[in-house]
Amino acid sequence: MSTSTTRAGKLAAVCLAALLASGCALLPDSVTGLGDRMLSEQKRISADFESVAGLYPGNEVAILGVPVGVVDSVTPRGSFVEVVMSVDRDVRIPADAMAALISPQLITNRHVELAPAYTGSGPELADGAHIPLARTRTPVELDRILANFDQLGEALKGNSEDGPMASRVLFPLLDGNGDRLRETLDELSAAFEVTFANKDQIANTIIELGEITQIIAENDQTVRDFSGRITELVALFGQQSPGLQAVLTQLDDFITNTSSVVGENQDQLAGALTKFVAIAAQMRANARNLTEIIDVGPLMFENFDNAISREHQALRLHGLLDKIVLDSEVIATFCERVQMRLDGCRTGKISDMGPDFGLTAALLGLTR
Repeated sequence: MSTSTTRAGKLAAVCLAALLASGCALLPDSVTGLGDRMLSEQKRISADFESVAGLYPGNEVAILGVPVGVVDSVTPRGSFVEVVMSVDRDVRIPADAMAALISPQLITNRHVELAPAYTGSGPELADGAHIPLARTRTPVELDRILANFDQLGEALKGNSEDGPMASRVLFPLLDGNGDRLRETLDELSAAFEVTFANKDQIANTIIELGEITQIIAENDQTVRDFSGRITELVALFGQQSPGLQAVLTQLDDFITNTSSVVGENQDQLAGALTKFVAIAAQMRANARNLTEIIDVGPLMFENFDNAISREHQALRLHGLLDKIVLDSEVIATFCERVQMRLDGCRTGKISDMGPDFGLTAALLGLTR
């Protein structure tokens, strides 16, 4: 072969290699990933689902959101659908694992999620294992929710004979209660009017409650200490409960005995109370004199103490005779009989009777 032919062959080989490399790079990731998984060792498992809407061959199989395999086939089996999956052989799955259809977003395809993750102990899911319908979960479809609402609406409509079910339920409840319902609505309306009329006061109340709450929060330690002391006081009462019970028992006995004594002597008590009422009436009638006695009494005792001479064991008294006035008619009769002519006979004052109180004149008058 010539040199030009050799160079042409090498150039063709390089171009072919570049073409294959660029062609592989342009393939979708799913195709390349599928090829990689096909080259590795895998184990196949199957699961039964009630519905697999949105699930197709080639969708991912994941554990905790991490892809570990793909869906190989989706086959209807009457009332359920069988899904066959290929999972990496080095992925460990619990024997009692569950399979669920997950929709990451509303408009994206679903994938199969195996749960829970293997914890390192217990049997594992073997190659060719099958997950029954009892251990699979499917999300609730929007059309199923709408169908349930339609079914509820049809049930409320009732049949043509009995009328709407809502009327059959509400009419017995409202029949005869129209006045009460109207009164209730009127009272609610009045309550709302009062609330709106006092909205400022309500707002101020809420603000003050907020301030009180803030003060309590700022004094949290004090409140806690107070609560702790109350708890200690309650505990102390609990410890002293036998003594308190004994005191209350004695107090009950005392009240019982007192009631018995009062009942037995109610006549005497009534008489004593009557006399006490009379004494109180007399004291109230002579309140002025009693007040004067109480005011002058301390001065009298003080003067009496000053009149006593403890050194000479004597009592000094000084009578103010000019303040004593006798009955003028009696004195005039007496003076006339004894023929006494002193000033005391006219004034009735003892001080005007002379140094001997008129005794000398009286004796002389008796001798005449």
